Amino acid sequence: MRISMSLAISASIGIAVLLSQPANGTSGYYSSADETVDLKLKLDGYVKPNCSIDIPENKLWFTIYDDAGQASVDFAVNCNQPLKVEVSSLNGGLRHEAFNRIPDYEGFSEFLPYDISLAINAPDAKTLLFESEHIQTTPGRGSINVIPYSADGTLDLSWSPNEPLIAGEYRDVIEIRVAGDGGSSSQW
Repeated sequence: MRISMSLAISASIGIAVLLSQPANGTSGYYSSADETVDLKLKLDGYVKPNCSIDIPENKLWFTIYDDAGQASVDFAVNCNQPLKVEVSSLNGGLRHEAFNRIPDYEGFSEFLPYDISLAINAPDAKTLLFESEHIQTTPGRGSINVIPYSADGTLDLSWSPNEPLIAGEYRDVIEIRVAGDGGSSSQW
């Protein structure tokens, strides 16, 4: 006569012990030193997905000249699954503080589009590239194709004005959203 036992452990449910009756249909308490008792232990666990990005400074201040330029900001990223990134630009580029309130001056510009390069310092990580004008109405999306666990990265902005710029402050807001891919095709 054999008795089978199954012990199921689940991190989110608790512990359950299941005893099944012998195949011959006898019931009640059973004990015998001569018989074999099988114990099956089923383990189930769950690791909560985590993806975060930390940019120490939430404002990047730089000087813009009439020729090509670049600005960078470093950040930390921590994710326990492949990283998806979504990037959007409020203005579609750097806009003069008085955009649409000052007259047009021929040969000058009050708008400066830029390119974004988002790179994670992890082996085989894919660098993501976006153009500010293309991510204003529809966010740019991409995956770096690796798991950036406790990694750092750099967001680079680069621009090249086609015309001289009107003096003043130029502004935009870049929103960066990160999430774990989880190997699925889930939507944001």
